[in-house]
Amino acid sequence: VINALVAMYNSFSWPSFARVLAFLESGPAPTALGLRLQAFHEEAFITKRGFPRYPNAVEGFPSVACSDSDNPDSYAAWSSAASEAEEHFGYFGRYWTWISSICAAWPGADEDRYTGPYDRHTAKPVLVVGNHFDPATRYEGALAVRALLPNSSLLTVHAWGHVSLFLSQCADQAVSRYLLDGIPPPDGTVCTQDVVPFGDPALTGAAAPALTATLRQARASLVPDVLLKAAVH
Repeated sequence: VINALVAMYNSFSWPSFARVLAFLESGPAPTALGLRLQAFHEEAFITKRGFPRYPNAVEGFPSVACSDSDNPDSYAAWSSAASEAEEHFGYFGRYWTWISSICAAWPGADEDRYTGPYDRHTAKPVLVVGNHFDPATRYEGALAVRALLPNSSLLTVHAWGHVSLFLSQCADQAVSRYLLDGIPPPDGTVCTQDVVPFGDPALTGAAAPALTATLRQARASLVPDVLLKAAVH
C-alpha cells in the first residue's frame, strides 16, 4: 500500500512502478522482490537538500501538524478514525489517518497559532492552485479554500501527482508571475500537464532513468520528500 502511495506522488515514476507490479504478479522470491523494490525506491524518491542529508520527517512532520491543530489524546480515537477512513477512501485512508497519531502525545504546542476566521478579504490577492489528480491533497480542498477567500483566484492544473510544480509549463509560468509581480491568473484558469503518464515513449524507454533523474533533481530544489521515505523505511 505504501509503495503504491509513494508512486502516486510522481506520475513520472508510474512506468517504473508498473514494472514493479508486473514483477510482483509473476510471483518472485522474496529476495528478488526486495532487490527490485529497492531499485524502485532509489529511482522514485527525492534526495534531501542540504548537508548533512538527515531525514527529519519523524519529528519535522508532527512539529508542524500537531502544533497547529487540535487533537484527541487517545490512540483509540485514531484507530477508529483510520478504520472509518479506509471504509470511505480505500487503503490509503487508514495510512493517512494513522500517520498523525503521534499527535496524541506530542509535547509541543503553538500558543499563538492562527485559528481563523478564514473568510476575510486579504489585502493582497491569494492564488489557490489545485491539481485534479493529487493523491495527497484533494482537488476538493482547493475548491473549498477558493470559496472561503473572497480575494482569491483558483488555478486548476489537469495533472497527475502531488502538487503542480514542474508538471505544466503553463501553471509554472502563472505561479511565477504571481510570486514575482503579485498578479494571479484569472479565476478559473485551467492548465494541463505537459506529459501525460505513459503517453511519452521517453518515459518508458531506454531514456527513462536519465529523464526521471533530471526531473527529480529539479523538483528536489523546491520540493523535498518531507514524509514518505521515512514512512517506507
